[in-house]
Amino acid sequence: MATVLADELYSLEQDDVIRILCMESTDGGATFGEPVALAEYPTDFSTVFGIPGNGVSAVYDSEENLHVVWDAGAFAADINIILQRPLDEWHQEFFKILHYCPVLNDGKPIVAVQHDTARFIHSLTPTNSRFGNWHGPMSFSKIGSDENGVLTIVFTAFIGDSTDCDPVTGYANGEIFAVSSADNGLTWGEPTNLTNTPEIDERYAYLSQWNEAGKINILYQSDPVAGANVGVGQGPASQCSYLFLKTDTPSTEPYQRPTGVEQPRVGAPERFAMQQNYPNPFNAETTIAFSLSDPAQVRLTITDVLGQTVAVLLDEAMGAGPHKVRWHAGASPSGLYFATLQADGGRETQCLLLLK
Repeated sequence: MATVLADELYSLEQDDVIRILCMESTDGGATFGEPVALAEYPTDFSTVFGIPGNGVSAVYDSEENLHVVWDAGAFAADINIILQRPLDEWHQEFFKILHYCPVLNDGKPIVAVQHDTARFIHSLTPTNSRFGNWHGPMSFSKIGSDENGVLTIVFTAFIGDSTDCDPVTGYANGEIFAVSSADNGLTWGEPTNLTNTPEIDERYAYLSQWNEAGKINILYQSDPVAGANVGVGQGPASQCSYLFLKTDTPSTEPYQRPTGVEQPRVGAPERFAMQQNYPNPFNAETTIAFSLSDPAQVRLTITDVLGQTVAVLLDEAMGAGPHKVRWHAGASPSGLYFATLQADGGRETQCLLLLK
């Protein structure tokens, strides 16, 4: 039997829905049945709506039950909806990897991995977590099974902060994670970092669909130049290679992710603090305010969503106390920008929305 899966955007004039579709074949792929929707994501552009991500994968178990996984996130056509809350909260609520099996949970998808800001990247900034060209914080999920029926999902995730970030490209380094289930996908174990190489960018894992008992076989991409392989304009050339990893199946002990974890900001809040720019959104000009507890060398930059520097507002020694800087956007086009303050070895970033 073979399965073809796709995430398909039907025309907005039809029914405003993004679907995960499945077509099955019983003759080795010569013919396929009608598409069946495994999940639907209504696209209400007036609010937050879910979207499937960059990975969808399927496998049949020994009883010929179909198992499908995909990564999902959320988007809002109105950027103000996103900016109204911290991005780590946005990630924790909306980003996840889902598992579908028609004989489980009345055929409704089950969350296999929920984004956990204690474990994965928790802020979208152009300096310490630029995790690729439209890559989600958890993406490219693949599913396989071992001969005992233990299911495993491998996926790319980013744990980067200022200590795990390519100093040339500014991209976070990807890692290959895995989760496993011993009860047909009803519950899943704790996400395990299989590669754990802070200075290497690893992505796009492929998991063998059938593995010997207690083992998983993985092929993945490894690159010492983070993010170069996804295409970032004039960045350095990729030096990627493909590696094979055979390792033990991760724990299947059901995992309950931490909740309410307070995340430290990158930097030292007791030494400096950055306030949200005002007005925001803005037209042509906005004010960025910050304070220093002690004199420090300060650098304040504006970058676009591609990580390109648009303006350097400050790069000088400044005294303790409150400070304000204006950014005149000039000819910069409308869109989302990032103001990054670096001082005394720390860094903080705010999102700015320019509307002309």
